[in-house]
Amino acid sequence: MKKLIVISGSGIYPELVVRGAKASGVSQVDVLAVRGSTSRATKKAADSVHEIGIGEIAAGIRWVAAQGYDGAILAG
Repeated sequence: MKKLIVISGSGIYPELVVRGAKASGVSQVDVLAVRGSTSRATKKAADSVHEIGIGEIAAGIRWVAAQGYDGAILAG
């Protein structure tokens, strides 16, 4: 897998998913971060971050679909 998006909520789990994906050879791991929920550590671990508000989840999912990711994981 070349390009993965992690749709991130709160807690340490999203960070672990990002780090695990990178360790397993995924070349680009990005995060769709929910403003106020996603930790700084998760954002720092990602290759890039797209931040949305809690009321923008549907728009965020549409954004993900348009980006051509090979896979997506909901974490946290």
